[in-house]
Amino acid sequence: MLPALGWLPALGGRAISLAPWRDLFAAPGITTALRLTLVTGIATTALSLGIVVFSIATISGTAWFRR
Repeated sequence: MLPALGWLPALGGRAISLAPWRDLFAAPGITTALRLTLVTGIATTALSLGIVVFSIATISGTAWFRR
């Protein structure tokens, strides 16, 4: 948690502040990057779940599935 607040002596950060967070949110394109990350993560999870559900639905009731 301390490096997230600016305390990282190896890189010269010797004071705790919210400046790193202000710098992060002031970066151009940060909202686009966050939105892309969330949409990609949710879409990938939904697609994976759909593939698994489809696969299980396809093989349920077969002799292979009962084994």
